[in-house]
Amino acid sequence: MRDLARVQVPALIVAGTHDALTPTKYAEYLAAHIPESELHIIEGAGHMLVMERASQIAKWIEEFVSRAR
Repeated sequence: MRDLARVQVPALIVAGTHDALTPTKYAEYLAAHIPESELHIIEGAGHMLVMERASQIAKWIEEFVSRAR
């Protein structure tokens, strides 16, 4: 965790508000400590948010990657 500020690539961080294994506070921490990060919190999504909200995640990934080019 002490090395997060040294991350030199953009980071897309996505979390769900109903994730019992990884609470959103961890995603918020990552976003606050990785310089070029983008955070999305999905209301009502759980730990399997990539499967639960696949179309929304795919949209964010496409947008994120297109900006990184």
